[in-house]
Parts: sequence; structure tokens; C-alpha cells
Amino acid sequence: MEDKRDHLKSLPFLAVAFSFLLFFFMGLIFSLSIPFLFLLYLSFLFFSYLFGVFELTIPPLYGINFKTEIIFFLTVLSSFLLAKFFPDERVPFLFWLIFLFYLNLLEPFLDLLFSRKGKVPVVFVAKRSSNPLPKILTWCGLEPAKALTKEELSSFLPNVSDKLGRLREFQAIVLEENAPEIKRIARNYLSNFFLLKSSWLPSYFTGSFIKRMEDFPFLAIRIKRMIDFILSLLILLFVSPFFLFLSLCIKLDSPGPVFYRHKRIGRNGRSFYLLKFRTMVADADKKLAEILARNPSLQEEFLRTYKLKNDPRITAFGKVLRSLSIDELPQLINVIRGEMSLVGPRPIVEEEIKYYEAADRLIFKFFPGVTGLWQTSGRTDLSYEQRVSLDQKYCHNWNLLTDLKLILRTIPAVLSQRGAY
Repeated sequence: MEDKRDHLKSLPFLAVAFSFLLFFFMGLIFSLSIPFLFLLYLSFLFFSYLFGVFELTIPPLYGINFKTEIIFFLTVLSSFLLAKFFPDERVPFLFWLIFLFYLNLLEPFLDLLFSRKGKVPVVFVAKRSSNPLPKILTWCGLEPAKALTKEELSSFLPNVSDKLGRLREFQAIVLEENAPEIKRIARNYLSNFFLLKSSWLPSYFTGSFIKRMEDFPFLAIRIKRMIDFILSLLILLFVSPFFLFLSLCIKLDSPGPVFYRHKRIGRNGRSFYLLKFRTMVADADKKLAEILARNPSLQEEFLRTYKLKNDPRITAFGKVLRSLSIDELPQLINVIRGEMSLVGPRPIVEEEIKYYEAADRLIFKFFPGVTGLWQTSGRTDLSYEQRVSLDQKYCHNWNLLTDLKLILRTIPAVLSQRGAY
């Protein structure tokens, strides 16, 4: 049976493909150079990324709305900045007119055509049980697989979710009306909650027919994402020669890949692969089972902390990397890919969920952090209760100033090597 839940995830890739073809086709027609077009297109993608276009789970990605016009305006502005480095390049007015038409009307229409090819199962919460299902949802590729009232929602969700609050059969919950109790329910589940604002089809092209219920102020989250992206990119560019040196040392120290990929729980309970420099022997995961089977004391330690203080699998150079926390640097790639943040709660493994079952689900609505309160407060020396408590404290008191303070606190924490093993 076809899994339709991932159907709409293809929309961002299609949007990039269509806009790329249009951009370069028009560039060739108007005799613009390839380097200039490439940089201009990258600026368009960058602004789209910062404004959360590629994080949308319901179409359209663009449309006749303030967000699209801001992205367009910033792209035009960047063309004037690029013209200082390409003095012979001038983008004609007709180029911008066609591109504006594409963003406002053509791209949403293409999204609509693609969305109708598949159906993503959602829960529809109606004002009254007798209300008909809005046709605009099916137009957008959403299938109201379950319809109920808001009074029935709180008793229904526990039966279709796991211990972490992740829905098993539905990708989103669409509400016909908002209510104070809905916000309380939404805090306990790792799913997108949407408010249906209009069933009128033209409202689709403005993106005003539906609105995601955000857990945090949109502007603050976008600023945090912008800081994450720019800082991570700058750091990676600055340390890239150091990366090459470390890669060579890892290869010379022991056979195996340079990077180690480990499955972790990310935002909204979605899994991702966290990157690290490899600090253990190549078949470390297989050897772990053998080591724990032979040593009951080590097994007890591992079950308590999911780490071994004197792990025999760690290589000679790996000990150096771990003591200085240098093995964490590749996580900057996770940040750029939108899987992590520079500052946030701990990125945990599936087996650690049991320690978080009683915790506020708000923790899992943040991107996991390269650093955070746990990393600057003792790391592995802390008990699990303390780790969970610190993650909750960060999430309930989060602001941009707190992030800045934690980034600055990370430097002495790394140098002290406390809890780093």
C-alpha cells in the first residue's frame, strides 16, 4: 500500500526545480551571465529558506501574500548589490514582472495540480458533527480521514499517538474553529495544528485559507533560524582547512569513515541522522553488544547514561577529539540542513524517550541544539532527571538573548572538559 503521508514533502523540491528552470531560461533570453544568475538565484533561495517557505506542509509555498512579496523585494534588492560586482549586468523590468507573476499565480497553481495527485490523511475537527467536509482540503491534497468535533478530540488523540505524542496515522489536524482548550491539547502532541480560515477557493492563492497554529512567535523563530544558518555557514567556511586536517588524522589513526551518523529524535519527534567525527573503531555498534554482555558493570553504566566513561571502542585520536568536543563540529552541517539549531535541548536517541514521557512536549517542538543548558552545566556528569529538567527550563524560558549567553558559556565549558567523554 502506498504511503501518502510524505506526498506533499516533494513540493519544496518541485518549487526549486521550476523556479530554477524559469530563472535561467529568462536569464538566457535577457543575456544575463551564468555566474550573476547563479548568485541571484541563490539569494532568492536563501530568502525563501529564512522565511520558512520550505518548511510548509500544506500548499501553496508562495502566493499573493506579504511573505512572497518580501522575498521578491529582497531578491530584487540583492540584484542591485550584486551589480556592484557585475557592473555590466542589468536585470530588465520584464524579467522581474514575469518572475513576480510566477511567484504570485503560476507557482501556487502548479502546487495545486501536484497536490491533487495524492491525499495526505488528516484529522478534521468541525464546529458541529453535521457540518460537511470542506472541498478546499481535498483540492490541496489533504484527505480528512477522520472527522470529529473539538469535544471528541481530547479522547481521540491518545488512541492514535505514541508515548511521545507523535500521531501514527495522520500528518496534521485541521480545525474549523479555534478554542482555548485546543491550545492546551496541541502542547501535548507533536503534530501540525492548522486553523481553516476560509473554504473559498480563491483564498488558496493568497495562502489565507489556512493558518498553522505556531507554538512560538514567527518572527523570533525566523531570526533564530537566520542566526543559526549564517553563523554555522561562516564557522564551517572558517574551519574547513581544519576539517581536512582532522579528516586526514582520523583516516591515519584507524580504518573507517571520517564521519559517524547516529539516528536521533529531532523537532516534532522526527528522526534525523546526527553527524560527528568518528572517534571509535569502525564496527563500534557491533562491538558494544559484545562488551556489555561480558561486563555487567559497564552494562549498568550504559543503561544509566547511554555512555561509557572509559569506552574501549574509542581510538587514540578519538580521545583527543572527545576531550575537546571537536567531534561535535560536523553538527554544524545538521544546523545548515535545518535538522538542528546552534542552541537547543539535547538531541536524544529513541531509547531515551522513556525518561521524557512525563516531561512537557514543548521540548520536542524545538530543534535539538549543538549546545545548550545541558552542555554548559556538566554534560554526562548530570543525572537524567537533571538533563530533562534543564531542557524544560531552556524551552520555557527561551529567547534570543538566552541563546547568545549559552553560546558564550560553551567556550569555557568546552575548555574545562567537564563531562566530556
